Amino acid sequence: MKHTYKTLLLGLTLLTSAGVSAQTTFSYTGALQTYTVPAGVSSIEIEVHGAQGGDAANGGGLGAIMIGTFAVTPGQVLDLLVGGQGVINVSSSNGGGSGGGGSFVVDQATVTAMIVAGGGGGGCDGTSFESSYSQPYNATITDAQLGTSGATTTGGAGGGTAGNGGGAGFTDCCLTGNIGGSGGGGFLTDGTNGSTGVWGYPSNGGKAFVNGGAGGINGSADSFYPIPTGSGGFGGGGGSAMDNAFRAGGGGGYSGGQGAAYVNTATGYIWGGGGGSLNTGTAQTNSIGHTGDGEITITELCMGLVTSVSATDVCEGETVTLSASSTGTGTVTWDGGVVDGVPFTPPVGTTTYTATSDDPADCGFSVDITVNALPIVDAGTDVDACEGETVTLTGGGADTYVWDGGVTDGVPFTPAGGTTTFTVTGTVTATGCENTDVVDVNYTMVDEGVTVTGGTLSSDQAGATYQWIDCSTSAAMPGETNQDFTPTQNGDYAVIVTINGCSDTSACENIGGIGFNEQASAVWKLYPNPANTGFTIAGKGMFDFVIVNLGGQKILAGKKSSGEKIDVSMIAPGVYFVQVTGEFATSVHKVIIQ
Repeated sequence: MKHTYKTLLLGLTLLTSAGVSAQTTFSYTGALQTYTVPAGVSSIEIEVHGAQGGDAANGGGLGAIMIGTFAVTPGQVLDLLVGGQGVINVSSSNGGGSGGGGSFVVDQATVTAMIVAGGGGGGCDGTSFESSYSQPYNATITDAQLGTSGATTTGGAGGGTAGNGGGAGFTDCCLTGNIGGSGGGGFLTDGTNGSTGVWGYPSNGGKAFVNGGAGGINGSADSFYPIPTGSGGFGGGGGSAMDNAFRAGGGGGYSGGQGAAYVNTATGYIWGGGGGSLNTGTAQTNSIGHTGDGEITITELCMGLVTSVSATDVCEGETVTLSASSTGTGTVTWDGGVVDGVPFTPPVGTTTYTATSDDPADCGFSVDITVNALPIVDAGTDVDACEGETVTLTGGGADTYVWDGGVTDGVPFTPAGGTTTFTVTGTVTATGCENTDVVDVNYTMVDEGVTVTGGTLSSDQAGATYQWIDCSTSAAMPGETNQDFTPTQNGDYAVIVTINGCSDTSACENIGGIGFNEQASAVWKLYPNPANTGFTIAGKGMFDFVIVNLGGQKILAGKKSSGEKIDVSMIAPGVYFVQVTGEFATSVHKVIIQ
């Protein structure tokens, strides 16, 4: 197993140009809008105007104007909601107006409010109703609040705090429960609904930002006067009670304002409270005074650098090239030892590289480069195999594997003889990073050939171990373990060759004409030949005999005296060899049994 590493140079270049500073204004739409921080921009100014409350004759409370500077990162997404002006009663002088919607800027990733301008409280024109009942008319309109608490009017549950919606107004009039307006919605919770009145028509509180409120213009109407009364959105709900008069909704914002209330005949009607505001930026300028629908303006405070990034997600060992230039006269430098426009090899992990200009008008630029580690690919241990066997190679350490040499991962194959090096490339699917490893396959093919030169036998396989055998008995020839073998007697011989743990046996080779056998044959005589039921071996003294067939298989063996008959009536007819071993000589005789 030998590890090698592969790196690829990416040719893709990602070009980013921040250009000059820009200003973007967002108007009221009733729906959520987004702003994405451009590349190269690290600081923005946000100016947020809350919407005015609604009132036909007098005008509702004024919205807040909040201005702050914020540090941001390129690609950061901000959610924006611009508040709408509160609904007014355009068909009757006795209708309640809803509170103005707050305007919000919220970090999308964390759902954290950055800057919020509260909306003004709702008012109403109740002069005709007032004159009819000879009750005082209170024309005090409550503007938005600069702090995080919503405005509280006389009576009721009060304005919201800490991002919550405002409370509803109430009444202590003879028609108890018919007069209170609803509270404005906050950042986290809805405004409280106003009282429903004897006819059961609600005055709905404004929706919180996190609950999807949409800006303070949605209304509800009662059966007497089918006109909007300002529920919903980040503005408060308008009054919707018995007669639909004087019920002003609280303004919406970071915290909602309280709904309007009828207190008593001496105090009269109290208009809706304005919504609270929030500013977490620096260099703040906060005031009250916005009329109409809300508005949000975002100004990028610096000149973006023109940048080039070859890649942001690479594999270990690959190079990255970063370049940045000023649109003005600034000189740009990189941190982390990076030289502008020169390829470098970042470390494994995620590293942030920042370019800065010596021109104060230029923005900084930061980019995260993620380097994925190469897999530790394993081709397995080296393989030794013998001729006729198959080999299976399987990679490890990655997700997918490709082998060279026509090999398929996990599929058996028969290699060529000798030693072959196979390379596997393993790839991690998630990152596309790859690495390689190699394995050697030693495939041994034994040469079982034998060359006969005169009376000497030689194995054709060099560099092996050898054992010569007597084919007539299949017995090993004692001490005959060399590549060459010279028999001392006639017979058939073969060699067992072993190399790299693989063994093979040669074909039997016949050696004849050796003088010693001729002398031995003169000592021991075999008759009759051909034989039928038996034959006799004559010589001197006792002898051992072994009868083998032409395949070298032992058929019969024993010990006899000279002239004693050997019974072969149970042996099948055929040609056999009889090896006779006496005290002084050994001979091999060919016999035919009929």
